[in-house]
Amino acid sequence: RGGGVLALLVAVYVLLWISRGMSHLARMFVSRQREYRADAIAARLTRDPLSLAEALYAIGYRWRGSGLTAEELESIFIVNPAYCAIDEEAGLFADLFSTHPPLKERLQVLLEMAHTDMERVSKDVEHENNRPRTPAPGIESAMPNPQWMVHRNGAWEGPFDAARIPTLGGMRPEIWVQRLGAADIKMAYEDPDLMNAVNNRDEKAGTCHCPRCNIPLSPVIYEGVETNQCHFCHGILASPNDVERIIIRQEVGFPERITQLAAKIAEEEKIWREGTIKRDPDTMLTCPKCRPQTRKMLRMFYTAAYHVEIDKCLYCGSIWFDKDELEVLQCLIERQTKQK
Repeated sequence: RGGGVLALLVAVYVLLWISRGMSHLARMFVSRQREYRADAIAARLTRDPLSLAEALYAIGYRWRGSGLTAEELESIFIVNPAYCAIDEEAGLFADLFSTHPPLKERLQVLLEMAHTDMERVSKDVEHENNRPRTPAPGIESAMPNPQWMVHRNGAWEGPFDAARIPTLGGMRPEIWVQRLGAADIKMAYEDPDLMNAVNNRDEKAGTCHCPRCNIPLSPVIYEGVETNQCHFCHGILASPNDVERIIIRQEVGFPERITQLAAKIAEEEKIWREGTIKRDPDTMLTCPKCRPQTRKMLRMFYTAAYHVEIDKCLYCGSIWFDKDELEVLQCLIERQTKQK
């Protein structure tokens, strides 16, 4: 039995040795010139040979991945993962046993395309290496008050801290943000630090969540009545009694934008009294108060006389006003009251 196991081990070793030899033999047929062609095609496609040279320099003169899985497949990599002196030589012997041309020669070709020299590349790479680095996850950042850049209206603005971001106009969880010191760009809801800061900015934040942004609503005093508001989309949740109390009070004026919206709705009511709303079950909001039961809110007009669209829960009576809807309703009622 012992002899059979030994023979099996020897056979496995021989097979591995033969496969390794075949691998080396196959690599002998891989031309070193293909890397030059690949560099030329990349320069033609990107029209930026300097950046390609900097990337090749940074890869070639750092740890390349030696010791990792599939290291023996060096022929498919930009440079050989394991440093080998023969790769930097020229001649017949190097052409037979190396799959990559000398790195300096590849850099020289790219530098000639970019009309620059090696000193410029080395300085640029060194400058990039000395830039401030982002702290590793789980380690307290040296920056006590993190800040973010926000992409709004087609341009980057900021930096802003977490307390300032929700007050910006047009902010939604789907807006693009970038934390200072970080390289990646993500949507606001994908940044846990930002969302935690926004959700905890008000210690009295309630258990109700915004039906659109899915973040806790915070209590705010509106026209002397306590309502729940979303800091992102600025929607408001209120009960029917609170809405009536808000409408009765006429303490706050309205900007020109709200006045124009109310006037437009009033004109449409004169032309078409029987307004309708197209309801899509897939877009119906979940009631923030009845959320455990996932009850949906019905999209409807506030009344037949005032065609301001709202979302109302038929179970608890809560009303959700998207941004400007409550102000437009107030302005419309006050406008028609004065006309009478």
